[in-house]
Amino acid sequence: MMSMNITRSCCVIVAILSAYAMQAQKQYWGFSLEGEGIPSNSLFCVDSNAMDLQFVHFFDPNGVAPAPNSSLLLASDGLIYGVVDSLSRDIIFSYDPVVDTFQVRAVLGTADFPNYGVQVSLTEGETGVLYLVTQSSPPSVFKLFLNDHSLELAATLPNPSGGTTALRSPFVKASNGKLYAAREQGGAGIAAASRVVSINPANNVVDWTLYQYSPDDGRQLNGQFIEYNSRLYSTSRLENFSTTIDPMGNTIPDPRGVIYSCSMGALDHVRHAYFNDSIRQPEAGMLKHPNGLWYGMARTSVTSGVGYGLNVLYSYDVSTNTIGFVNKLIPPMPPGTDGVGAGFMLGSNGKFYGSLSAGLFEYDLALDTFQLRAPFFATGLGRGPDGSMIEICRKPNYKPRPTTSFNVCAGAYFAYDLKNVNATSVVWRRNDIVVPSQTDQRLEFDAIAETDEGVWTCTLTNACGVTEPPPITVTVNQGAFTTSTITGDTLLCGTGDVVQLSGNNGGTWNTGATTPTLTLTQTGQYFVYNQQACGLSMSNIITVAHLDSAVVPPSVNTENLFSASGDVFTCPEFLPYVFTGNAPGPWNMYTPGVWSTGGTGPSLAAQDTGFYYLTVSNACNTDTSNIWHLQYYPEQPPSTLAFTNAEGLPADTYLCSGESVTIAVSDPSFNNTYTWLLPDFTNVFGNFSITATEPGNYSLTISGPGFCTPRELPFTIYADELPPENTPIILPDQPTLSGCDQDSVLLFSSQLPCYWTWTDGDGVFQRDTTEIILVDWQASSYSLIAFNGCGEGPQDFITIEVTPAPDVQFNTASDTLCLSGGAITLNEGTPPGGTYSGPGVTGNTFNPAAAGIGEHTLTYSYSDGNCTGFAQDVISVDICQAVRGEDVSEGLWISPNPTTGSFALTLGPTTGPALVNLHDATGAVVRRTAVQGPGPHAWSADGLAAGTYEVVVEWKDSLARGRLVLMP
Repeated sequence: MMSMNITRSCCVIVAILSAYAMQAQKQYWGFSLEGEGIPSNSLFCVDSNAMDLQFVHFFDPNGVAPAPNSSLLLASDGLIYGVVDSLSRDIIFSYDPVVDTFQVRAVLGTADFPNYGVQVSLTEGETGVLYLVTQSSPPSVFKLFLNDHSLELAATLPNPSGGTTALRSPFVKASNGKLYAAREQGGAGIAAASRVVSINPANNVVDWTLYQYSPDDGRQLNGQFIEYNSRLYSTSRLENFSTTIDPMGNTIPDPRGVIYSCSMGALDHVRHAYFNDSIRQPEAGMLKHPNGLWYGMARTSVTSGVGYGLNVLYSYDVSTNTIGFVNKLIPPMPPGTDGVGAGFMLGSNGKFYGSLSAGLFEYDLALDTFQLRAPFFATGLGRGPDGSMIEICRKPNYKPRPTTSFNVCAGAYFAYDLKNVNATSVVWRRNDIVVPSQTDQRLEFDAIAETDEGVWTCTLTNACGVTEPPPITVTVNQGAFTTSTITGDTLLCGTGDVVQLSGNNGGTWNTGATTPTLTLTQTGQYFVYNQQACGLSMSNIITVAHLDSAVVPPSVNTENLFSASGDVFTCPEFLPYVFTGNAPGPWNMYTPGVWSTGGTGPSLAAQDTGFYYLTVSNACNTDTSNIWHLQYYPEQPPSTLAFTNAEGLPADTYLCSGESVTIAVSDPSFNNTYTWLLPDFTNVFGNFSITATEPGNYSLTISGPGFCTPRELPFTIYADELPPENTPIILPDQPTLSGCDQDSVLLFSSQLPCYWTWTDGDGVFQRDTTEIILVDWQASSYSLIAFNGCGEGPQDFITIEVTPAPDVQFNTASDTLCLSGGAITLNEGTPPGGTYSGPGVTGNTFNPAAAGIGEHTLTYSYSDGNCTGFAQDVISVDICQAVRGEDVSEGLWISPNPTTGSFALTLGPTTGPALVNLHDATGAVVRRTAVQGPGPHAWSADGLAAGTYEVVVEWKDSLARGRLVLMP
């Protein structure tokens, strides 16, 4: 079937659409026949007052018309269904009132389904299944399934001989689950009889034997059934009879119709009320009204002239079986245009609506007013509706778009129009977040921005429900933005050097090349450009230039030392320690010198110990200054006190009656200062020793060079006359203690404060006043004796049993590594399966950069399940700075360099007798020799550890420096 859409361009329709945009959501829908101004049949809708006429779809004008006696159906899937005739075919269609889409769903009269001739409306006999009946031979009942819109032949009806057979009312589902309809049967004239037919949706069984009426009972059972008190009520038309006796025994002349009922399971028929001469020929069945009465349309008895077939609205009281006159439906229109149509309905507003030849009418029962609402004929919009209308509560509608993804340029105008006309609320969300500024059905941006990018969803709401159109994805492209970021070398270091730029992402180099990388030997400015949908974009610009100047290494000075590497000692209270030397020089015309801490100032105030130096560089070279090692003064050896008695023999700290004890410094030095604090808080200065005759708390404070913090040695002289009486206890309190021979053990004492002596199993006499003593784990017996200097008291004993630990070996393959040399794998420990630990160790790898410069002790531990043994080795990390093989300005040449042993020194041609010093990484001189003249001079590095050394040549008032790398 062809569909035809007519452009709504006439002034009348434009006005209608403008008003329609503000209408309520409740609407009446129906069929309209072709006529003046409308060349084809159509679907139309009006608002809840039967105004604001709109044609929503035009059918093919070549032979397409609504099926006889049919109206539209709003199915459970939310779609409107109907049937139209097209030559020898029936077309079942749907119309989606949300997206305004017309679709053909099934066709009857094809090779698969040859039967056609649908005469009445569709019925949803069960949820999701529509029923329709054809009158072609044989008459057939079809099912249309809404889930896939497939057709199924459910049953066929007998085709009686003579005349035609057609349903006069659509199926109605009764309370017993069956579908019922009235059907005309038989030949022409008064001999025609009628039947009531039923079908069971559960098994498609048709009951054709029900309710066969004689001509006296009526012809043309023409109304849709109403179920009341388990009976089915409807109307029929009786023609060409002179008299009829009503149920009350009255004789009614020339009757024109009857209201009857039948049961749903027995062959019975009851005539309840007859139409008289002034109310005749009921047209479209009856409708229940909330006031309890039933209402329908009929004709008057006028047979010719003005007012022929005038329409009458009647009422029926089912409780009294009486028919009442309500109103004559006489619209103000030309003669011949007031014919009654088949359409008649009751709106949810309590008003009646129906179809006349001229258009739609409204009857307000409460006000007893009749109005022609949509005058098709008078406005040139067709011949009026055909068939009954349906009322729908129309949810918000929208027009589907062919695409839901949009790429737009930043700053451009963008609009997405849902073309909704009936939403009362519009909510837009971007990435599930409500956008308060967008409240119209038209998503619109005067200048869209990157912040507007994302997935947009819309919720349309009105009194009938909610509609959510499909989401759209908006991608915002920046106009003329950089699609490529190029990187690479920017300097050509001397003749023959090349540089390479990279990063071209699908663009074109300004040289014309389109490769991802670009190799250059010429200076200039280089960039990449891309022609994009939103404009021309260009990458960053890189300038390539020549750089031939060499880097001259600076010299770093300390506060009192100049131009030589070495150790600098200080104390924390003297920090910061200032280094200088980052003065203007030939290197910083390109890049300033960078201190080892990362700073670039002319001086460096060191806040902590460590290695300090300058690195200067340009894009073609890098060099490092001399290196200073700032550290705290070395820790002085621990000082001890010697206790002797009057005879000069060793004594303890207990004074017995009449005794004295002399306390002296074991390692006195005239460079240190000694201060004694006596029990009476007086001080004795400068002496190496004092003699104590009184018990109490004493203290010695030692200060001087090498002591960043004065050292304090407190001690106590006790007074006692008798040995202790209480037995001490060794903790852990047990006779025997077991362990491994590489472990240590802590033994605790009790009975403090006392003076204790510890004696091991070999008779070694140990004096100790601490509560806890740490002893190496070895098989022996230990005793704890209470002793206060005046005698011995009770004692306690403990025996230690030892389990040998496994024999573990560990010698690393490398003794010296460079700071930037990368991690190495540790696998020298035996037996295998143990663990490695120490600075810079992770798992079984050692990272020099993580450990830092200096010597680091690494430990390999292995456990046999009982005891753990370990072995250690030392790895040295050197800074390993870049080697300067030749220094023309200072006249020094080292070759070969790097070397594994011997090398030669060549001095400048003006050099006379000179002294050559070889410094290690700490600045210490490890080799020294005298040379005469330029050389070359052979020199051996045998016996030196691998690493980086500095060669310093001194002659007259000049110095020359160079780096020597000694390989393993």
